[in-house]
Amino acid sequence: MHKATDLGTLWTLKRDDRFARCGLVALGNTYEVSVSVDGDLLLSQRFALRHEVFGAAERWRTRMSERGWKNVTLSVRPRSDRRRVM
Repeated sequence: MHKATDLGTLWTLKRDDRFARCGLVALGNTYEVSVSVDGDLLLSQRFALRHEVFGAAERWRTRMSERGWKNVTLSVRPRSDRRRVM
């Protein structure tokens, strides 16, 4: 059995007050891509090839966008208490 390694979030969508997250996990020689809505698993699929993961994630994002889900864009603001180094 392979240890699961969380590789992060591929995309996040929002509709009304709900959030959908597409996550990627490495499982040894395979990858699992999953979509959860507000923490509840909606669907997941395992792939042997990396490019298959990104194709599936993009198809799922497109399908959800067609149903009214919108992309979430995260912005990073600089902390005001950071000191400049000269």
